[in-house]
Amino acid sequence: MFIRRDNSAKVCFSCHTLVSANAKVCHKCQQVNPTLWGYEKSLRRRGPDFGFVQFVIKACAVVYVLTLLIDMEGISHGNGQDLLSPSPFSTLILGSSGAHPMFTVGRWWTVFTAGWLHGGFIHIVFNLFWIYHLGPWVAKLYGAGRLVIIYVASTVTGAALTSAVAQYLPNLPDPWQGAHLTVGASGAVLGLLGAMVSHGQRTRNSDLTYRAGIYSFLLILIGFFSVRGIDNWGHIGGFLGGYLLTQFPGFNSCQPQRLWGALHKAGR
Repeated sequence: MFIRRDNSAKVCFSCHTLVSANAKVCHKCQQVNPTLWGYEKSLRRRGPDFGFVQFVIKACAVVYVLTLLIDMEGISHGNGQDLLSPSPFSTLILGSSGAHPMFTVGRWWTVFTAGWLHGGFIHIVFNLFWIYHLGPWVAKLYGAGRLVIIYVASTVTGAALTSAVAQYLPNLPDPWQGAHLTVGASGAVLGLLGAMVSHGQRTRNSDLTYRAGIYSFLLILIGFFSVRGIDNWGHIGGFLGGYLLTQFPGFNSCQPQRLWGALHKAGR
C-alpha cells in the first residue's frame, strides 16, 4: 500500500535521529515506522505541522463559501461582526452545533463539524489568523500528530461544553449562557493556547506560560464584556480541552511524539 520514494537515509519523525530508509523501528526512541514509509522528508517540507494548518485554513475557507452559496438570500450584509454572515439555515445543514442540534435533533456529531463553520467574514478571518500563527508553534512543541489531536479535541470540548450549559443551565445571565447554535474554530484556538500554557508549566518556561495565559484570558474576557454573540463557554471548553489533554503522559511535550492506534499496528 505504501511505497517508499527512495532508499536514502531518513530522519525519524519522532526524535529526529538519522535512520535507514528500511528501518521498521527507530534505534533511539523505538518509534515504529520512523520514516512514515519514506514520506517524512516530504511532509516536513510543509513545515513542522506537516501542512495541517494550511489544510485547516483552506478547508474552512471552502466551507465558508459553501455556507454563503447554500442560502444566498439569507446572507447578512451588515457591518462589522455581521458582514457576510451566512444564514443559520445553511450553517445548520453543514453541521453547526449547540443545544438544539445536539439535544433536540440528536446530531451529536456536530461537535466535530462546528469548528469548520464560521458565522461571518470577520469571524473567519480572526480565527484563521490565530490558527496560522499558533498552529506551527504548537507543532514545534508537541509534533504534528499531537497538534491534529489537540486541535480536534479542543473543537469537540468547546462545542460540547457550550451545548451542555445551554441545555442544562438555561437560566444563567446573558454573558454566561451556553449556545443553542454555535460555529467557529475559536474553541480550537483556545485549545492551542491551553496546550502552550501546559508546555510552559511543564518546562518551567514562565514567559511562554504568561504570554499564552494572558492571550487566553483576554480572548475570554473580550467575549464576556465587550462583544455580543460570542460563544464564551465554547472558548472555555476549548481551552480546558487543550490544557487537560496535554497533561496526559502521551502528550508530554518533552517526549517524542508517537504514532498510535492503526498506524502503530500497521508497522508490526
